[in-house]
Amino acid sequence: MSIRITNCWRDSYGVWENGDKLSCVTHPNSWSSYYADVELPVGGWSSNHYYYYDTDAIRFYKGCVTRYHFWGGSIQTEDRRGKDSIWRKIYDVNHVYIDSISC
Repeated sequence: MSIRITNCWRDSYGVWENGDKLSCVTHPNSWSSYYADVELPVGGWSSNHYYYYDTDAIRFYKGCVTRYHFWGGSIQTEDRRGKDSIWRKIYDVNHVYIDSISC
């Protein structure tokens, strides 16, 4: 299953922001714009795309359990069963790996 990523983030969001869409996104579904978000396919790397070399956040889907880890870190779980989608900020040079998504 793909995962939604964005190349924008507002400081007012903090680390987490609820919802399916971020208010900073003015170019939805665009690989060729700033202030955009897209679906990153399974096995994909955002760094292969110019406007996403600095991806700012990932979305955890409502109704799903996502297991993920940051580069060199332990596996974490985001359980959105019975909850809305939520975005998580990616800091600095961190790499996020999605280990599994179960819906």
